[in-house]
Amino acid sequence: MAMFSGVKIRAARLIAALGACAIALFVTASPASANPKYAALVIHAHSGDVLFSRNANYARHPASLTKLMTLYLLFEELEAGRMTLDTPLRISANAASEPPSKLGVPAGGTITVDEAIDALIIRSANDVAVVVAEALASSEPVFARRMTAKARALGMRRTTFRNASGLPNRRQVTTARDMATLAQRVTQDFPQFADRFARTKFAYNGRTYRTHNSLVLNYDGATGLKTGYTRMSGYNLTTTAERDGVPLIGVVLGGRSGRTRDAHMRQILDQSFARVRSNPTLLASVVRVRPEPSLRPGRADALRSPAIGTPVLASDVDTLAMLIASADTIDSEPGFGLEAFYGEGDASPPEAMLSTARGPYAVQIGAFDTALEAEAAVADVVAARLSTLERAAPSVSAFAVSGRTYHRARLVGLDRPSANAACAQLKAQGRSCFVAVR
Repeated sequence: MAMFSGVKIRAARLIAALGACAIALFVTASPASANPKYAALVIHAHSGDVLFSRNANYARHPASLTKLMTLYLLFEELEAGRMTLDTPLRISANAASEPPSKLGVPAGGTITVDEAIDALIIRSANDVAVVVAEALASSEPVFARRMTAKARALGMRRTTFRNASGLPNRRQVTTARDMATLAQRVTQDFPQFADRFARTKFAYNGRTYRTHNSLVLNYDGATGLKTGYTRMSGYNLTTTAERDGVPLIGVVLGGRSGRTRDAHMRQILDQSFARVRSNPTLLASVVRVRPEPSLRPGRADALRSPAIGTPVLASDVDTLAMLIASADTIDSEPGFGLEAFYGEGDASPPEAMLSTARGPYAVQIGAFDTALEAEAAVADVVAARLSTLERAAPSVSAFAVSGRTYHRARLVGLDRPSANAACAQLKAQGRSCFVAVR
């Protein structure tokens, strides 16, 4: 009997050792030999310091992590006062027909914005994602283009959205780094909603729904965010956690199961907390990636005068029109354009835009130090969906003045009357612009 007990003990130790090896393989093996869907990243939530990284820039499918962007745009509406938590959202037949996970509200019914937030975070309800999309845009595809534009404005350069829920679409792609950026911006830009991601259950229509995010329940310091799964993506998780005043954001994409995904997330968070604890000066030496832009898009609206090097507000940009127009053009259309709104690599944007955006006039929104600021300015105007700019195409181009490079933000392809009308409409909204010839 003693010998049999010894065999059991040795077997248990072997199983534990094999389990540890499996986790190590999950971390260190190459995507091709181990798990082609896997990627992971841990960053310091405030500074962007990278504490752990594996395949962080490889293209992956976000699954329901997509809903973090849907929530970001909904939070913008709330903060701007265009909606309140009590605003009712109508359930269309299109939304009601979405596959699970769903809340199951019948077509013609309504839910409040407050209920929608909990349904997106805790239930990961696909039908509610479409409800929000249709409330904020004319259709889900239009909303998805707005999501992609916002992703670019936030610095998520390798993310393309095709729907609001994360349901399978081969062209809906992201990276672990982009998902960390989105989590960072959600928590930094909307701290008033941070507690919503820590909730573990909510009640609706007589039924209680519990969170899919087990880390909120059983990981010391975890404060929430989002899980996701489709067969195409594998098991995904983005989480925030804080210990001893150190806030971290972790991303794991492509887990083979929810259990191994969660175990790996615990491991890399533990490892990152331990690294910081054992070496307080570590954050000064690891890779630092600060969020771009450093302020929320729309707030960083200053450019610098090349003549005197002092800030010139975008509202005063008309005074620079002649200077900008006479500058040497470096790159007239450097890649930012239709693909930023219709998806990277998409060669077939709507024919209406291609066929009509051919006029010689442009509406210039401003000139900026970086292409990212210019892209954010264009994205902000496009997201406003002005009728006078329906036939315009977004454009960012670089130009040089006195050896310094700036970036024009324009809507191009208009005739002169349309450009004049568009600029008048923008100025009526308090935006700066002028009409230019391409």
